Amino acid sequence: MLFIAIDKGSPYDLRSKPTTNSLEKLESFTFEDLHIVTGFGTKIVWLWINAHIKLYGGEQVADAVSSKVKDVDGLIKAVYDTVKVTP
Repeated sequence: MLFIAIDKGSPYDLRSKPTTNSLEKLESFTFEDLHIVTGFGTKIVWLWINAHIKLYGGEQVADAVSSKVKDVDGLIKAVYDTVKVTP
C-alpha cells in the first residue's frame, strides 16, 4: 500500500525501474528525489494512504504529522506509528 501511494504521488513510473520497484529500494529517497514536492503530489500520497490504512490495522495519519514528513523513511514511520498491535 505504501509503495503504491508513493508511486501515485511521483511523476516517475517507479514500478518499471529496477532501482525503484519496491518500498525497500525507496527507503533512502526524499520526496524531493522522487519529485513529490508539490502540494498535489503529497496530497495524493496521503489521500491514498489514509483511504486504505484501516485495511491494514492502522489509523489515518494526522495532517500535523504528515505535513512534517519529507522522505520515504519518515512516511513509513508515520504510518507504522498508527498501527495498533494487539498481543
